[in-house]
Amino acid sequence: MTVTGEQQIREMYESGLSIREIAKRVGSNYSAVRRALIRANVKFRGRVDSSIEETIVRMGKEGASANRISKELGLNFNTVSRVLKKHGLGRTRRKLTREQIEEIRKSRQRGESIYSIAKRLNISTNLVSYHLKRSGQVRRSGRGQSPT
Repeated sequence: MTVTGEQQIREMYESGLSIREIAKRVGSNYSAVRRALIRANVKFRGRVDSSIEETIVRMGKEGASANRISKELGLNFNTVSRVLKKHGLGRTRRKLTREQIEEIRKSRQRGESIYSIAKRLNISTNLVSYHLKRSGQVRRSGRGQSPT
């Protein structure tokens, strides 16, 4: 890699682009770009500031999801997930009670949409669909198509 190429890579990294994004733009691979940055004595930004880490942990303890935290703080989802996991706040599976599962089934039988059930119960549409399939209720086909 030429000196001007390494300087260009350094400038791209310092402007906020990730190593992967730079590699894609310059038509190289991750390792070659990283080596060029090391040769250019670039300080890698991989770690989050302690005040930001504290904010992530506080929000995680308050029940915010990694997705919500990443959007609110403008951070990469994987960065937030790594910090939460480090502090024992990683992903947890939320179990539904039998009453909630029954409510999903009955609501669907009454004709309520999967989206509105999910919104009302504060769960994902995928979780609603999962429990409907488990109970033998198949999702309606969407967008005006007739079931096959």
